[in-house]
Amino acid sequence: MTSFAQKKFSIVVQGDLFSIPFADPTVDSVPPVYSATGHAETNIAFYGEFIYWPHPKFGIYTGAGIHTYNFNAQFEIPDPVFEGEFVFDEYRKLYALAWSPTIGLAYRTKKLMGKIGLVAFDPFKTENSAESSSVTNIFFGGNQTGATKIIDIDEEIRIFYDAAAYEMIQASFQYEVATNFYLHAGIEFTTGPYGIYHYRLYIKDISLDNPSISTVANDFRITSKYKALTLGVTYIVGFGKYKPKPSIE
Repeated sequence: MTSFAQKKFSIVVQGDLFSIPFADPTVDSVPPVYSATGHAETNIAFYGEFIYWPHPKFGIYTGAGIHTYNFNAQFEIPDPVFEGEFVFDEYRKLYALAWSPTIGLAYRTKKLMGKIGLVAFDPFKTENSAESSSVTNIFFGGNQTGATKIIDIDEEIRIFYDAAAYEMIQASFQYEVATNFYLHAGIEFTTGPYGIYHYRLYIKDISLDNPSISTVANDFRITSKYKALTLGVTYIVGFGKYKPKPSIE
């Protein structure tokens, strides 16, 4: 019986059941006055790939898959009159599903395969729990005799509109635990530029004495910086034979 490592072609079905981010994607362009946080959440991805092995140990692959992207953002603004209470305590959920073509190089032994390659990014579905907005908020004291605080809040939500946002490098190792079935672990990270952002919170405190004067309180962004550990399962089927080397008599 011919082993996987002796086949000339391979069909790979891979499921990244956990893409666990470990890098902070947020940037505060000014020292923040109000609390604003953002996080990349755990994602999943599935790929189908074809590998050509011009050499028994070294191959070239191409394929495509789908990848989810989940982020959240939250900001809080305390009540200027009642201590311990908040006039804003907002939570945003950002989501995209992207089509992800792949291309790369592979290496194999009898039970182990390693891959490194590039993954493109083409989002085809996005869902956000809020829309972009720009509002001015005036807060009054308990006696309603005058304003105690004026705040401008701008939220820009344009998640995943840029095709360059999540182009990534992926590297992984697959280890065979049963016939054709592998466990795998790897890493994936965006190549940049990290100046791309898909959420921005811009808050200004307006002077009570002169409304034409303002101070930037927050300039908070969630960028395209994404680094994650991937864990999952892989199914590999090999086919095709190498031509036998001519014997030398």
